[in-house]
Amino acid sequence: MDTYNDFEPIGLSKAIGIRSTSYKKYVAGAIVESDARITDVIISPKENTNQLEVTITHTRKFIRIIERRTFVFDLCFTMNDRLLCVSVPKTSNKSSMIIEMAKQFFGYTCASKHYEDDEPISCSIFTENHNVVKVAFSYEDPEYMIEYENLQPLPMSLSQQKQENMDPVERLVKESVENLRKHNPNLDKKALEAEAIYLAAFIYLRGSDKIDFNVDYFSSGLLDKIDSGKYQIADKVFNYMIKFGSGIYTTNEANIGIEAYKMNIQLCPDYEVYIRNYFIRTHKIGAGAEYELFSSPRNCLWNEGKKCCDSPTQRDIYYKIKGDTFELMIPPFNPLITGRVVARSECRIQCQSNDNKRTFIFHYDGNISPSTLTLIYMFRNDKGDMISYHKK
Repeated sequence: MDTYNDFEPIGLSKAIGIRSTSYKKYVAGAIVESDARITDVIISPKENTNQLEVTITHTRKFIRIIERRTFVFDLCFTMNDRLLCVSVPKTSNKSSMIIEMAKQFFGYTCASKHYEDDEPISCSIFTENHNVVKVAFSYEDPEYMIEYENLQPLPMSLSQQKQENMDPVERLVKESVENLRKHNPNLDKKALEAEAIYLAAFIYLRGSDKIDFNVDYFSSGLLDKIDSGKYQIADKVFNYMIKFGSGIYTTNEANIGIEAYKMNIQLCPDYEVYIRNYFIRTHKIGAGAEYELFSSPRNCLWNEGKKCCDSPTQRDIYYKIKGDTFELMIPPFNPLITGRVVARSECRIQCQSNDNKRTFIFHYDGNISPSTLTLIYMFRNDKGDMISYHKK
C-alpha cells in the first residue's frame, strides 16, 4: 500500500472509475456478509466546488442495474495508508470519531447535514503504486463498514457514460437541493415544497421569453439537456425531490406540488417574476432587485369587521418598499401589484395600489424592519372585504 503524510488536504483533478467483484460487510471487525457482486465506483470532483461526488452502482451480469446511489463529501485528505473523504457539519443527525478528528484539523465544512440511513460517514481510498486497490465506506448508527476489492480500472468513457445516463432532471434536482442546503442549513419540508414547485415551473417556462435570468449553480450544459414547455418533463422534479428530500418530502407533498406549479403557471400572468425572485432570494443567484419575503402560515377573510373564514393555507408574500413606492406579489392569485406609500408611522406603513383596487397596511412589532413585520392587511376595495396575513 502507498503511504501518505497525515492530514494533508488533497484534490482530485479528474474522475476515478473502478469496478469491484468483491463485496464485504464488517460489523465490529468481523465479516458478516461477503459475495462477488459487481460494483462500479466512480469518484469525481464536483464541478465548481471542492467537493467529491461518489457514485456506487451495483449491477447484475454487467448489464442490469439493481441499485445506484450517489453521495457527496466536502473534504478529502491524506491519512497514513489512505485518502479519506468526509464532510464535517456543525450540526448533524449522526456523530462519528472520524468527523470529530477531521474537525480538529480542518474545522467545519458545512453548517448542517442530514445523513440518510444508508449514507456513509466517510470513504477511504487505498492505493498501490498510485492505483486504487480498495475502497471502503464507514457507516454510523448502526456502525458497520463495507469494502470493495478485486478492483479493475473502469474505462473513463464508461464512467462518463454513467454520468450522462443519469436523467438530467434527476441531476438538476440533486444539484439544486445541495445548493439549497448551503444557504438554508435548517432545511425543512416547506423549503423543499417551495423548491420543487419553483424548480418545476422554471423548467417548464425556461424556453419561453419569460425566463430572462440564469441559474449559475447548475453544472455547465445541464439545462440544455432538459426540454422546456413540457409538463411531463417538469413533473419529474417531484419524484426526484422525494429521493433527495432526506425523508421529509413525501409522495403526499409531491402530489400536491404537481398540481400547484401548474396552477401557478396558468393563473398567474407574472409568475416568472416570482420564480426569478425566488432564486435570487433562496439560491443567491446573480444580481437583481431582491424582494423581501413574508411567510404567512394562515390568513383570515374579514367582511364588515367580522371574521368570515380562517384558513391554514400557507401564503408567501413578496414585497419591496422603496421610498414612496412599493411592489407586492402573493402567488398564485395576486400578480405583481405596484403602487405608492400613502402613510407612515413608527410601526405601520400604508400603501395604495396604482389602480386603487388594493390597500395594504404593514404592521411591525417595534421599529420598521423586515424581521419585525408581524401582520399585513390587504383591503380588497373592489370587493369590499379584507384579508389578514399573519406571521404566526
